[in-house]
Amino acid sequence: MTKSNNKNDILNMGTLCKSGQSYTVKLLDADCLDEILGLQQKIIDSLPDDQKSFILPKSKTFFENHFKRGANTMIGIYCEGELIAQSIVLNPNAAHPETGMVDMERVDAPETLSIIEGVLVDPAYRGNRLMEEMVGHWIDYAEQIGRKHVIAEIAIDNPYSWGVFLDKGLTLHSTGTNPDDGTALYNAHESIANIRSKQLSGVFNHYAEKKICDADDLKAQQKLLDKGFKGVAYDRKTKKLTMAK
Repeated sequence: MTKSNNKNDILNMGTLCKSGQSYTVKLLDADCLDEILGLQQKIIDSLPDDQKSFILPKSKTFFENHFKRGANTMIGIYCEGELIAQSIVLNPNAAHPETGMVDMERVDAPETLSIIEGVLVDPAYRGNRLMEEMVGHWIDYAEQIGRKHVIAEIAIDNPYSWGVFLDKGLTLHSTGTNPDDGTALYNAHESIANIRSKQLSGVFNHYAEKKICDADDLKAQQKLLDKGFKGVAYDRKTKKLTMAK
């Protein structure tokens, strides 16, 4: 993988597992606004009504301000010259300490944090593990620029998405509610040091105590969260969530 702070540099190149087409992962900037807004609208239009809460649309002004502030960037994936996936990477600083997290206690100083949001994949390219690709490169990029913690919020009723964050080493740290639309959320967080440790030792070797509960049993999960447990692994076949501390 090529690593650089230059926003136009390529992060990775690969081959889509379903079609065999080549793709490129890049950091996006304000010159890409039309493509970013176009992909966002395309995906919103494609979603059934019961899934539209998974996406909170961002305005052109939001993206313009995003790119003006500090080390903020976006990760994009291109296939045959077309933007097919994107995610927003927010890197707070002292001048702009906002994290965008709606219901999570302070983790550390703003300069130590990196937050990902707005992870979107063109429906025509789903099944190619592009979300996994973007989340992995986000963690690498955050580490590269000196951030110590990675954070995200995910709709509780979107197990595919929060399962990806668990696979990449984050934990389900707490729950919250989006005040704009009432969506129930998981707050995902982990220090990059712990992510690297889990990659070396394995997730289950990293924790001393573990409990298993149903992924849709929010009451049981909340009781465990209150006792200091975190969601650390998700079995998609059995729909079981492993909580550990």
